[in-house]
Amino acid sequence: GLADWEIKCIQTAFAGHFQHVSWHHHDEDDCFVPFMKQRVTYPDKLEADHPKIEAQCKKVKQAIEELTEGDTVDEIIVEWKKYGDMIGPHMDEEEATALLLLRAYFKPKDL
Repeated sequence: GLADWEIKCIQTAFAGHFQHVSWHHHDEDDCFVPFMKQRVTYPDKLEADHPKIEAQCKKVKQAIEELTEGDTVDEIIVEWKKYGDMIGPHMDEEEATALLLLRAYFKPKDL
């Protein structure tokens, strides 16, 4: 099972990831997407994915926060895999559509 120091390392690392993903979605939903919608038809699916991804990310976060010495990461691996299966394709789709729309319809000075 996990030692206390290993748990703290996992919790610290994931806290940074969780904060990054939360800010990423907040910035997109509240600022970036409304800005892009002024010129382009932004794919609804990209916005609709966020609540599902965030819910799964919170499951991972909860499992990590509840770790105690001697536990294993088996449950976390299962939840992380589900999360990865959601966020990976989402990020690929953002890069394949939103990024291309951004480059096609906006100049660097617009940003």
